[in-house]
Amino acid sequence: MIQARNLTKFYGRTRAIDNLSFTVEPGRVTGFLGPNGSGKSTAMRCILGLDTPTSGTATVLGQDYRDLRFPLHTVGALLDASDVLGSRTAAYHLAFLAASNGIPRTRVDEVLERVGLADVAGMRVKGFSLGMRQRLGVAAALLGDPAVLILDEPVNGLDTEGIRWIRQTLRAMADEGRTVLLSSHMMSETELVADHLLVISRGKIVADEPTADFVANAEPRVRVRGDELTRLAAVLGDRIEIRGDTGTVRGVTAREIWRLAATHDIALDELTPVTATVEEVFTRLVSGRHTFQDSETLQESA
Repeated sequence: MIQARNLTKFYGRTRAIDNLSFTVEPGRVTGFLGPNGSGKSTAMRCILGLDTPTSGTATVLGQDYRDLRFPLHTVGALLDASDVLGSRTAAYHLAFLAASNGIPRTRVDEVLERVGLADVAGMRVKGFSLGMRQRLGVAAALLGDPAVLILDEPVNGLDTEGIRWIRQTLRAMADEGRTVLLSSHMMSETELVADHLLVISRGKIVADEPTADFVANAEPRVRVRGDELTRLAAVLGDRIEIRGDTGTVRGVTAREIWRLAATHDIALDELTPVTATVEEVFTRLVSGRHTFQDSETLQESA
């Protein structure tokens, strides 16, 4: 479990995160969404002890990250896959991390095999592609078999097979009862794997709810088809957009449209509710809340 209570961080006079309080529960994948500059990276850095909050607390399994003697046994994190010495081999990089956290050397081979890098274990990291570096970062996160995973953009640079593997791995980890916090701009992928969503904008949490409930917040949208859509438009006004014999109605439920059509004796061949996507609801939620600041006031980029 990850808990933030009244978490606030200033960089100079700029407030990057503002009084954040949330809980990331075990046994589910929690998606962490927000526009660039919204405070996601700052929040994760505070959780991982990389930045000191101005006020408030962030704990992992009830402890401050900095108080963990061997943190990789508790928390596995991937924030920046490029943050590896290029002169090191993949195996040496992981072996160094293992030794510093009391993890058996045999675990290095296990995670390299798991992420598909066993064949390049002796290759220097400077020769790795972005996707290979991402896999190495995930391997480091899994090294201590942690109860908590915090991953920032883990699918960057991965091909379709790699993206599917990440999705399956995160799902499996959550199903084992672990806590998984996933930050990503790829909302379609987040929607596929996340059980719960945290949305941050301008340093504040603006949504904290199950993914299904988040999507249900969207205004109703219904696809209609038929030869009498012009008559239906006379009833609905600007709530319907017509293209040919198909129309999209916004802000009115399918049941309400059916009743209106029946009342006005309008024949419809199709009446199908359209499910909103996480990206659509997210865009509407943060629109107007978030503005892109100039380089003098913007202190962090994700």
